[in-house]
Amino acid sequence: MSSSLLLIFVIVFVVVVVDSTENIDSSKLIEDQIYWSSNIDRSIDSNNDFDNEIINWIDSISKSKFIRFESGCGRMQNRLLITDQGDKICARYRHNNEQIFGEYYSFLLARILKISNVLPTTLITYNVNDRWKSIANLLSNNQTKWKTNKTIVLTKYMENLKPTLIPRQFRSKTKRLYPIYDDLNQNQTK
Repeated sequence: MSSSLLLIFVIVFVVVVVDSTENIDSSKLIEDQIYWSSNIDRSIDSNNDFDNEIINWIDSISKSKFIRFESGCGRMQNRLLITDQGDKICARYRHNNEQIFGEYYSFLLARILKISNVLPTTLITYNVNDRWKSIANLLSNNQTKWKTNKTIVLTKYMENLKPTLIPRQFRSKTKRLYPIYDDLNQNQTK
């Protein structure tokens, strides 16, 4: 499953890059039979602010205690954690490791590709210790059912995010994981 998520992420990235390069001659998008070009390289921001933001965020949450939580951040078992520093963090509880690592690997791939609009993400093990002490009983109740020693995904919380849809090119009755060439040539937004 995680390799499928990674494949979808890469394909979506390529589709977005193609859309943003429509003023570039398509023959210049392929170099040495590889779908990439120096034009695309130049369009990627090589700014280190993104790396510094991630390092600072992870450092901040590693020193924090989780003091309360709210419903939110997607599925029923996910929670919006609030730290003693006032930070808000989406904690996504998943049942299988493929989903957990798929999310984390997608974040790492975004860093490698220098995509800087992906929220910082890290992994943490949920244990009933000092960091979780004030909310541990509530997280293991009947509704949430968090189990100890479980890896969860933490992502920096961002206000006012809206749900999005899978691009039309990836939705079909055949449920394929990749668009066909004809789909990519259609410039529809929905």
